[in-house]
Amino acid sequence: MGQKVLSIKGTTIGLAITAGIHYSKPGEAPVPVTVSKGERLGPAQLAAVKRRVEEATAARLTGSPPIHRPDEHWLQAVIRRNPGLVGVEQPALRELPAWRPGGDGSAQSWGRGYIDLLGVDGHGDIRVVETKLASNTDDLLVCQGLDYYIWAQAYRRILIDRLGAADRAAFEIHYVIGDTTDGRIHRSGYLPAQARNLDSAVRWRFQTVHNWFGHPAQPECPSSRLFPAGEWP
Repeated sequence: MGQKVLSIKGTTIGLAITAGIHYSKPGEAPVPVTVSKGERLGPAQLAAVKRRVEEATAARLTGSPPIHRPDEHWLQAVIRRNPGLVGVEQPALRELPAWRPGGDGSAQSWGRGYIDLLGVDGHGDIRVVETKLASNTDDLLVCQGLDYYIWAQAYRRILIDRLGAADRAAFEIHYVIGDTTDGRIHRSGYLPAQARNLDSAVRWRFQTVHNWFGHPAQPECPSSRLFPAGEWP
């Protein structure tokens, strides 16, 4: 349901195996099991990894809040399972790493962000999808989408080749907002002014996703509403 429950990464000394819901806050993140080069994962370690994965999966599916809740990880997972929900055809690029400068532009300021979804729409154009929850009235939503749009323009040739898009393909920022459990849509009060003041050369659209959060006994049946160009929720 969105959040990772298992990851295996190489390190300078061997492998780091992280089992459990991958919280980012210190004190909540699971402690990795390390396996040095030339060593094997022991039976007790393997059993512990399996147990943590199973517990994390059960908690995410049927546990009590805040673990089982309609968060942005869940919304992104729903959209990635069905990119057509936001008008993106397969193959779609999910959690696409975007390595770019920040701050003063120095080598030390470079960082990596992740584009939620990127793919070709039915018109042959490329949508840069930025998701947000309706309960998160992020004042920087429009700027975040613009950030990834600029990155996509810089890597235009590579992305067109990777997606098999036509040379004429245009890029469009696709802001996708998932509704709250009561079906409501909220947004930052700054959003209209920010959207209106984007350069006219930048194409952008808004879309809302509804009924995306469900319980295993009542799976979600998501639907969406695409707003005309130049309009917002």
